[in-house]
Amino acid sequence: DVVTDFTYVGKPQWRWSEQFGLTQSDGQCKDGYGCNIWADYRGHSQVNVSDADGNRTEYFFYTGMNGDLENALSGATVAVNVVDHQGNVLIDHESLAGRTIAVQRVGAVSGLPISATKTGYEIRLPGPGYLGGTPQWPDTRQMNVTRTNTYLWNNAGGGLRETQTNIVYDDYRNAIVSTEFGSINVPASPDEIHTRTDFTRNNTDWLVAFPTKVRTFAGASSAGTLISQQEFRYDRDLGTANWGSAAPAPTKGLLTQTRSLVNIDSGANQWAESETDYNTRGQAKMVIDPFGATSTAEYDDVHGFQESVDGPLSGTTDKTT
Repeated sequence: DVVTDFTYVGKPQWRWSEQFGLTQSDGQCKDGYGCNIWADYRGHSQVNVSDADGNRTEYFFYTGMNGDLENALSGATVAVNVVDHQGNVLIDHESLAGRTIAVQRVGAVSGLPISATKTGYEIRLPGPGYLGGTPQWPDTRQMNVTRTNTYLWNNAGGGLRETQTNIVYDDYRNAIVSTEFGSINVPASPDEIHTRTDFTRNNTDWLVAFPTKVRTFAGASSAGTLISQQEFRYDRDLGTANWGSAAPAPTKGLLTQTRSLVNIDSGANQWAESETDYNTRGQAKMVIDPFGATSTAEYDDVHGFQESVDGPLSGTTDKTT
């Protein structure tokens, strides 16, 4: 048998329940100020899981206890903090309840950390595209992962390697900027990658997450050397993409044209383009690859099942009966 031990560190957390389901008039409330009580179970901020070999994985969580009601009569609240795997103190934001702060792996023999991952978040109001800019509930928030750190220890004397990824979002929760630091504890290391993504939107039909251009640069900013670029168009007739202008807003969200910059190192800046055409069901019926080769697909008119594929993408003609 494989034995796994769970250790719940500290006391379980219970938050004041705004709605417990009963009212004073029900005749079932005996506390003098209604049936709201500390009945919202929030769990533990740290849970350790040990395997049969004694290796331990430590999980650190937000429980969302900050601002909890301390006294139901006076309305006084309490400030609550939690800690990450390194002992750093963090505000236990209610909006982040249940989200993971960090996960750390500890060796059985050495008792020293082997690896860890830490996640950072932002809490923001929804953007103007969300329900007309007015949240349906006053406490509606976006919780976005804005930073991820990974740690890898070489306890035999090799020290610590730490990587980090930073992400910036627009008001529609699209990741528009990402910066990867391959070794943030190594000064001027040449392994940073910076990516910028442009999006097009059709707010009327709620099509707000369609990338039109993705550019990747060497280094920690867009001032670095361009190493890749892709562009996308949606719901266009074949052969109609105007790559020199802003991407038109999608109407259905069907990716019809793609191009990628190639031969960047040589300075030629050539483009490899492909196109896709769709039937009325939104199924790809024709694909033209960057070499100009065409593949086609046929579908059952009644149920939409694919019946055949012909061209380079299939290698052979395959008829399904």
